[in-house]
Formats: sequence, C-alpha cells, structure tokens
Amino acid sequence: MSGNTNNGSEAKSDIVVALDIGNSQLTAGLFESGILKLHFYCDSKNASQSINRILDFNPSAVVISSVVPEQSEEMRKLLAARGITPSILKSGDTRIIKGCYGTMGSDRIANLIAARTLFGSDKAHIIVDCGTATTLSAVSKNGVFAGGFITLGYGSTLDMLSRRTAQLPVPDADMAQVNALGFDTESSILNGTLLAQIATIDLWISKAKQSLLNGETAESIEVTATGGWCQEIASRSEMVDRVDPLLTIKGVYLSAAVVEVQGDLA
Repeated sequence: MSGNTNNGSEAKSDIVVALDIGNSQLTAGLFESGILKLHFYCDSKNASQSINRILDFNPSAVVISSVVPEQSEEMRKLLAARGITPSILKSGDTRIIKGCYGTMGSDRIANLIAARTLFGSDKAHIIVDCGTATTLSAVSKNGVFAGGFITLGYGSTLDMLSRRTAQLPVPDADMAQVNALGFDTESSILNGTLLAQIATIDLWISKAKQSLLNGETAESIEVTATGGWCQEIASRSEMVDRVDPLLTIKGVYLSAAVVEVQGDLA
C-alpha cells in the first residue's frame, strides 16, 4: 500500500491509519492486518492535535479522505514534515466507483467502496450518511454511481433554527422522541426535526430503490446508514438494513487497499 513512512532504522509496522476529515470532525482509524483496532475523534479544524497520536502507532501508511481541502493540505504538510507521505482519496475519484462526478465528496465515495467490499459487490447499495449534512449515495451492482441526495443534517438543522429564530431555545438533541407530539417549543423542535429527517430518509430510499431496480428485485438492494447521527435517526427507519457508524473510515482504508496494484490514489 502506498503512503509510506520514513522511520530510519525502525521496523515497518503492519499498521495503516485512515483519516476522514469532515466539516466538523476528524475521524482516525487504526487498521492492523486489515482489522480496525481502534478509532478516535478530534476537531477537524485542529489537525495538528492528532499528529502525535498517529505517530505513536508507527504506521506503515496513512490514507486521507477530506471534504475540507485546506485541512487535508495542512495534514499532508504536517505528516510530510515527519517523513510520512500519505495517500489521498480525492473528490470525484473514479478508479473504484465509476461515474462519480468531479466534486463528489470523497467521504461518499469511501462509503460506497466500503459497502461493495464488505457487504457484497453482487448487489446494489444505498448509503445514508447522517452527519453535518444528511446524504444519500447509491451504487449499482456493476459498481457505477447511481445518484444521490443531500440536505442539511439533523444537528445542523437544530443549530440553524436556534441561530435564526431569536425566541427559540438551543435544544438538546438527545432528548428527541420520534413518536411524541411536542407540548413546548423545545420538544416541538426536537421531535419535529428528528421526524422530518427520518421521513426524508425513508422517501429518499424509496426513490433510490425505484431508480436502481431496473428489472432487479428489491432484495438485491441493501441500505446501510452511517455518520454521527445514524444511531439516533437511521436506526428508527424501517427501510435501513444495517447501521455502521464507522463505515466511512473503513472505506477510506479500503480505498487504498483496493487500488494498491494501480498506484497511489493521490
């Protein structure tokens, strides 16, 4: 795998660190012999915070996916200063998932790579990512990007409501109840926003399945949810088959493993 390190006389480890730099959060995953051993999070605006922890693992390679170009460049420079040349999964990369458009986020591509690799390349996949934005990405059983949707995420919607409406409180997202009407402003915001996200996701999945079917049976399409809010939102959807909060970081790692024979993703 490319993305080598230069550690002088130190023996090269079998450890690969995958980094997913999102709008709000950086997720780091440590893989040893293909197995995710541990993961941690930090503020994506402070990439330098994670450098020492990454170096403590003496990785043989580092792979980066980022939707924040300036942060990925900062991370690349910090790693380079320590003798590490990371692999970069770029927006719109089409080496593994065909048909991706040029500005398509590398995190969405990583999700599709992970789904096909981990859950079967003989079927179509729909990935719902519940993060700063809520996104849906679909891939055909032939490995071709089949379209998607994007809207404001659950937490971002709550934050926007509190910022733009002077008399509305800042709600505690953990207090939302999907089956209850609100009897005060806070519970009305929480329950309404949560239910709106669930309803949106369910409608998206229905539309995506219709687009993907093309003579196939519904059983040949699997739906996986990921992202920071996936447990709160997607786990309540009757149309989601599985929830994997770490799908993206697995896809970042797999992106480099799958194309190893083809060279660096950068």
